[in-house]
Amino acid sequence: MKSKIAFFIIVLVYVVSFKHYGNYKDFLQGGGDSWGYYAYLPAAFIYHDLDNLQQTIAKRAAYNSYGVRKQESGYLQIEEAHAFEENTVIKYTNGIAILYAPFFFAAHIFCHGSNLYAADGYTLPYNLMIGIATLLYSLAGLWLLKKLLSGYFSDSITSIVLLAIGLGTNLYFFSVSHLGMSHPFLFALYALCLCSTDRFYSTQKKIFALLIGFSCGMITLIRPNEIILVLFPLLWDITSIENLKERLSFAVKNLKSYDLMLFVFLLCNLPQLIYWKVLTGNLIFYSYTKEGFDFLHPHIKNGLFGFSNGWLSYTPIMLFAVAGLLFLPNYFKKSVFPTFLFIPVFIWVIYSWWCWQYINGFGSRPMIETYPIWAFPMACFLLAIWRKNWLKFISLLLISFFLVLNLFQ
Repeated sequence: MKSKIAFFIIVLVYVVSFKHYGNYKDFLQGGGDSWGYYAYLPAAFIYHDLDNLQQTIAKRAAYNSYGVRKQESGYLQIEEAHAFEENTVIKYTNGIAILYAPFFFAAHIFCHGSNLYAADGYTLPYNLMIGIATLLYSLAGLWLLKKLLSGYFSDSITSIVLLAIGLGTNLYFFSVSHLGMSHPFLFALYALCLCSTDRFYSTQKKIFALLIGFSCGMITLIRPNEIILVLFPLLWDITSIENLKERLSFAVKNLKSYDLMLFVFLLCNLPQLIYWKVLTGNLIFYSYTKEGFDFLHPHIKNGLFGFSNGWLSYTPIMLFAVAGLLFLPNYFKKSVFPTFLFIPVFIWVIYSWWCWQYINGFGSRPMIETYPIWAFPMACFLLAIWRKNWLKFISLLLISFFLVLNLFQ
């Protein structure tokens, strides 16, 4: 019951905040990452210029010309897409556009049917629906996380973890204010992957194998470097060499389910391969041009603890989750092996990126999608220290303070 109340509180705060900030009115007109994800949709279904984006960019520039450059020939350029020979290639992969699509079509049908707004991809209904999509995916991820945690931890601990992640982290900011970014969508997909993985190994039902393939496939499509999440469906609940042998035996007996995972995974990535092949002639194309990784010189210390948008400096509530890694082997062995492999690799990769500060918002935004993974060590930490009332009191006091701090930030 407490976890349901906690979830309801989060929903209420998110909906009120979404309306209060009001950033859903025109955020797609201003460019940036959200527009880069979104551009596939008006380009493909309204302007039919997915190869060069000229009408798509021109219409956006009619609302807000920031970032749009015109060459002497009249050709329009924009930071979110790069010229390649005679084409213009969108820098971002099309995974978020696929998740946007039902909301885009709902707005497009409304604009066509009502004649109240121009059906050009940039008026209020389009912005509103993509904003609502951001909000709903976050809440769906939190609901899935609640379902997963409830199966292993008390209702009280589940409630605290939900409130901590939902209101005490930068998930909140990217769900209700800075709309359309990939992280709330990835957060939901991470939660779906963990839930489906847990259910697959307990039921062996193919529907959960399909959902594992879909979640991992979409995560890889959206941010290819996050393919390492497949460690969880592969290594979930493996705690010893004996378990590993049992898993191999299980995989042989359920080979069709693993084939289904792989098929759906590849199917999810097919649209991007087709897009790159048609526009560049290559199945794999690096669309970020000069932006890239420096794996030999990662900024891990500053990325985690620095004041140039360091994760824990601005999201201190996650210190409970970091401390919980010490207790994870005692209280939730199922996720130990993949967690201790995933976290160092993920941190090394994201802080090797050229723009390791990740600018928008307080705290490192790529960490948002990993919060379903961090939920388990956080729950384990609370479980370990709540045996003593004074520690329980101090932890609740700190959590309350960090919640207020995050909302203030």
